[in-house]
Amino acid sequence: MIRALLLDLFGTVVAYGDIAAGTRLAWEGIHRVLCRLGANPPFEEFAREWQAQFLTPLRADEHWGETPFISKLVRLFRSYGAPPDLAAAREAVQACLAGWDVHTLLPEDTLPTLESLHQRGYTVALVTNFDHPPYVYDLLRERGLEGQFDAVI
Repeated sequence: MIRALLLDLFGTVVAYGDIAAGTRLAWEGIHRVLCRLGANPPFEEFAREWQAQFLTPLRADEHWGETPFISKLVRLFRSYGAPPDLAAAREAVQACLAGWDVHTLLPEDTLPTLESLHQRGYTVALVTNFDHPPYVYDLLRERGLEGQFDAVI
């Protein structure tokens, strides 16, 4: 008998709109911060490097920030000879996520579905591999999903 459900955040609970446009807008935010730090790579070069940096797991000696996302941005900055500026990394995170948010949406059936699952007695957990947990909780609150999950993993 099924008693619990695990739902993924992106692509299941929160839907993507124009993912290519969202990615570009998000990465442009990071690129602006990187350029302000003194590095000025062409956007396409930066995009290839950032994608590689984002997908590469952090080594034990690369955990500089509060979250893996911040640490990956610091690593990116360092790869361009820019200072490992945590405040700039946090700014880049916010710029990136603001761009990304424009192209995500909460499907209209999400809340009624979650409420129905709870009414039927299911335990519902949210699972995400997104590497900046503060954003996950902010997103849940902003989209009216706070309290809809028995656990966030």
